[in-house]
Amino acid sequence: MSKKKTTNEYYYLQQSSIKSSFPELLPDIEVPDYIEQKLFIIANLWIGTGGNISPLHYDMSENFLCQLRGRKRVLLFEPKQTSLLYPFPAHSKIPHMSQLNIDQIDSDKFPKFQKAKYIDCMLEPGEMLFIPAFWWHQVYSLDQLNIAINFWWKTNFKEYLKPNGSRLVSQIPRLIWQNIKNFAGL
Repeated sequence: MSKKKTTNEYYYLQQSSIKSSFPELLPDIEVPDYIEQKLFIIANLWIGTGGNISPLHYDMSENFLCQLRGRKRVLLFEPKQTSLLYPFPAHSKIPHMSQLNIDQIDSDKFPKFQKAKYIDCMLEPGEMLFIPAFWWHQVYSLDQLNIAINFWWKTNFKEYLKPNGSRLVSQIPRLIWQNIKNFAGL
């Protein structure tokens, strides 16, 4: 039984690989049948208090978010709205993240966001939400204790030819050169 929250502190174990961090849980977790085993990448555990927010971002992999305890609110934005969501530059360390705080929009700095449309989803315990690769999403943990597992699997290559995917693919030569420089100590 969880007690009522009495402080403004928030705790969040986020995106923790079950296989490497909690292998003892593996016998109790089944990868959903919807995912082809050869495409499966990772299952992650998310545990946190209410009030946690995963800021607006997209992932490069297909994703099932499975809610075990508590509720989450998920706002989903189609990839074609990327220009309205002000992503960090493609050459930054976080090109998959938005510069926006969508709960406190600075309309002067980010005027195009007013045109953005989203799908508002409420995820209850026992429910699973499909979040396609390159779809922007912001996730709110609503209840005192939230536990979720997400399953990621490989994205169809043609998705990398669309705008959000191509933003990242264009960075591959720079990343390769950066790794060579780091390895060589240049």
